[in-house]
This record gives sequence, structure tokens and C-alpha cells, in this order.
Amino acid sequence: LQRIVPGDRSVAGGVVHGDGELVSLQRIVPGDRSVAGGVVHGDGELVSLQRVVPGDEDSDPDVPVVDPTPEDPTPNIPQALYPTTSDAIPDDVTAPYAVAAVMYDGYLWKGDALGGTIQVKVAKMAKNGTAKVTVTIQLETQKLSFKSVADATGAVTAMSTGGHTLHIFLGRNGLRGQLDSAYMIDGARNLFTSKDKGEKTSAETLAKRLQGVVNVVLPEGRGTLSATIATKGKVKVAGSVGSVKVSAASQLLIGEDACAIPIVITKNTSLAFLIWVDATGALSVNGLAEAVVGRPGALGAGATFRLDASVLAKTLPGLYTDYLPNGLTVSQSEAKWLVASGAKAGKVQLDRKTGAVDATKLGENPSGLKLLYTTKTGTFKGSFKAYVLENGKIKAYSANVAGVLVGDRGYGTATVKKPVASLPVTVE
Repeated sequence: LQRIVPGDRSVAGGVVHGDGELVSLQRIVPGDRSVAGGVVHGDGELVSLQRVVPGDEDSDPDVPVVDPTPEDPTPNIPQALYPTTSDAIPDDVTAPYAVAAVMYDGYLWKGDALGGTIQVKVAKMAKNGTAKVTVTIQLETQKLSFKSVADATGAVTAMSTGGHTLHIFLGRNGLRGQLDSAYMIDGARNLFTSKDKGEKTSAETLAKRLQGVVNVVLPEGRGTLSATIATKGKVKVAGSVGSVKVSAASQLLIGEDACAIPIVITKNTSLAFLIWVDATGALSVNGLAEAVVGRPGALGAGATFRLDASVLAKTLPGLYTDYLPNGLTVSQSEAKWLVASGAKAGKVQLDRKTGAVDATKLGENPSGLKLLYTTKTGTFKGSFKAYVLENGKIKAYSANVAGVLVGDRGYGTATVKKPVASLPVTVE
């Protein structure tokens, strides 16, 4: 590692930036000891970082001169809360916490997947321009804690007891950085905790406009979740993944032109994704391909309950697929969904004389499907029975249904208790 003092004109090679910075990266083969300067590692790798002052006319003429561009520690974030034209750290990083203690909330990306959440608590700035910070990071598999000091530019470098290295920049509004060079960090100042009444009121007004339920349908029928946004920006998440009920808490993050809700579930299952709300209020999901997201609407007239019987038949040999609630009409009455009038629950049983299914007992709803819709949460739940012929006798297996309404369509999962089997269902 070399540093050249101003006035040194003897440097050749590398790339000279417009501000006079030259970065040279060299590699030599093992055993080569003929290189002057730098550090030669045991495997023969030499890394040389050099700097020259602006106006060096004697630099190598073959070295291209480029305009200076600040380096961005988070170049791979799919969407940033405070994007800049150069994808670099914003210029507003000077003394963001000078007036009072502040808090930041954000999220971590690893490749194309959401990797966790981050919260940074910053104490009031000291006379020397620094401020103590406490950082909590929740990854899908572990929780990390850091304590450090932010300098007057908002830069923080810290290491956890487990050896994880954190490097972040605290802007006046945004948070950017890296964890272990593997996770990219993005975030925003938590305006709901601001000491500025105007900022706090504006944040609460926005949260009030966005408040309510946002439903998410996981891909491949894995389950459904409901995120409820409160007026203070707090978000409660509840739902099911397969046969497992899950819950989590999150925070509405307010960006320059958009908002984000990072969701990380660690109990009973591992799941992480980001709900993105653009300036128009449109919703999308990052980090969870083919997921469906939206606000609950109203069930359309003549809606029917549908499921893929072939999925269940693989788990339950001898299943009477014709007597599942596939295609059964569902209607909406006030806040409840009801199986259509006249579709009374029947049952599947064998005629003792013929040994065939007794058609007189089936009714219009042989599986006994029941559904209940809750307007407040945009969710529905219910149950039915799956009938199977086993050893010459009919056995009924109980199945539970849970799902959400997105627009005018219901998405859910039916789960048979024993043996455990799950399959996607729709109501549309």
C-alpha cells in the first residue's frame, strides 16, 4: 500500500481520476520478488493503491482520465428509498443528527433476495461532532448487535462479537452501507420518531393515507399473509405458510418518492421480502418472485370456490374427487361469505345394499364447505371434508382453508391435517 505526497510526478499505470486520484491494482505470480513497493502476499498477490494530486501532467499518457464519481457501497439494491443520479451516497450526510437523537430503519439485500432488517439508534451529537450509535440487525437466521461512533460525516464502522463487519453512512434522510461485503443496506430516517413536529405530522398523514390491509399471496400456493399498516407507521403481519401460522412486526419506511415495508419472518419458518409502495400507491413485491400483492376488494357475483383435486389425490389414494368443493358457488352477504343458498351440507356414505355411494345423502355441498370472510383483515377461513375409500369403507379427512382477498379474487391454501397435505385454492 503506497501513498504519494503532493508533487510526486513519478507514478505510471492505473487510472487517474479527475481529482487526481490514481488507483492501481497489480498481480504478480508466486515467487516474483522483483516488484518495488506495495505488499506482496504469500500467494504472490500485490495490491498497490496510489494517489497523486490534481494537475499531474507527467502521468502516463496512456492512462485514461475520468470524471470523479463517488463510490456507492450499495450498487446492487433493486430499489432505493433515496436514489441519486450517480447511485452514490447523497451529499446530505453532514451532521444529520446535530439537533437531537434520531433513528433509522432499513433492510439488507443479498443478491436478489431480502436478507434482513436494520435499525440504527443515534445519540445526540457531541461537541467534537461525533455521536454514539447502536445498531440491531435481524437476518433470517440470526440477530446481530453493534455499538460504535458516527463521525461528523455520518460514517460508521463497527464489528460485532461474532466477527461481522458493518459499514454504513447516515444521511440526513437516507441510510446506505454494507455488512460483510455480502449484504447491501438501504434505509431511511424514521420520521415517526422525529423531534420535528412538522416531519412527524407529515409522516403520520402519509401513514393514515396508506393505512389498512395489504395482502400477499406466496408463490406456488405456499400460503398467504396480511400486513396491516397503522397510523403511526407500525405494521403487523399475520398469516400462514403451508400448515404453519406465522406473525411478524415491521415498520413503514418513508423514502423520497416511495415507501417500503420489509418483512422478515424467523419463527416457525424462514421468509423475507419487501413490499414496495410507489408515489401513486401502487404495490409490488421485491425478493419474492411471482408473489401477488394488493388491497382486498369485494367478491364478485357468482364467485366459485376452486381447488386442484389432482394435488390432493396424490396424497390420499382412493380420494373421491367428485365430492370435493370444487366449483361450489359462494356469495357475499355483508361481511360474510356464504355457500350459496340451498347448498346444504351433505355427506358421502356407501349404500349398504349396492355398495355404491348413496346419492341421496350428497346434497349440493357433500364436502360440507364452510367459509367466513373478515372485512377488517381481508382474510377468509373455513373447512371441508375430503372423503377417501379405504379397505372398503369411507373415511373423512378434515381440511382447513385459509386465505386472503386481493382485489375481487380470493387466494388461499387448503390443508389436510392427517396426513398433512396442502394445495392452493381460489375464490373468484
